[in-house]
Amino acid sequence: MLKKFFTFFITAILSFFIIYFLIPKPPVTKIYDKKITQVKNIEEQKTQALLPSYVLINNVPFTAQAPFADWKDVRQQEACEEASILMAAYWNFNKDLSKQTALDEILKIVKFEEEKFGFHIHTDLEIAQEILASYFTIKNTELKFNITLNDIKKALANDSVVLASMHGKKLKNPNFLNGGPENHMVLIIGYDDKNQVFITHDPGTRNGENYEYSYKTIEDSLYNYPSSNQKWTEQRPKTAMLSVAKSG
Repeated sequence: MLKKFFTFFITAILSFFIIYFLIPKPPVTKIYDKKITQVKNIEEQKTQALLPSYVLINNVPFTAQAPFADWKDVRQQEACEEASILMAAYWNFNKDLSKQTALDEILKIVKFEEEKFGFHIHTDLEIAQEILASYFTIKNTELKFNITLNDIKKALANDSVVLASMHGKKLKNPNFLNGGPENHMVLIIGYDDKNQVFITHDPGTRNGENYEYSYKTIEDSLYNYPSSNQKWTEQRPKTAMLSVAKSG
């Protein structure tokens, strides 16, 4: 009798462990992630509902990064960041921007970068913020990482222009030579929900004034590229924007 009891007991224990390990564990992580995504989507929808359907910030001066199309000058070839910073700064100051003034200022910013940072090619948004603060004495800027399209729209709706770093080739701008640069910066000045576009001043082409990119194109192209003195790391935020408000 005792032998039968032990046999039954051992069989029961073995059966329990077999069943326990054979039953798949519930996908707790996936369910949790799905809930987070749903909450974020709801928050995005609420934000979207509060935003105006059309925004265009007026009187933002435009310049191409090579104002007189001197693309052989490497300083101008690589000056999308400097040109975007310049447009934001002159808008802040309520100043017009002629081609000659734009060229002079772009080259001065390049010289400032070389003296302060030791380089001028592929400056990221953190350096752009520093240039606005140190060179132009504009402090009312906000740098934000891991952004959504709504973050850009909120800044524009609050009367700020937005510098955004992009993967230039993904923009698929037909005016770009050889498909455009990998690292590119544009100034976003508005959006239009009806046509699902952002309105930009893209310094990479002389046709870049009020240039429209679809929401999807901007979303696919956002790229927080590092400055040329840095290396990409997995810890680096993948997207970023720098909003610039008018001085009080």
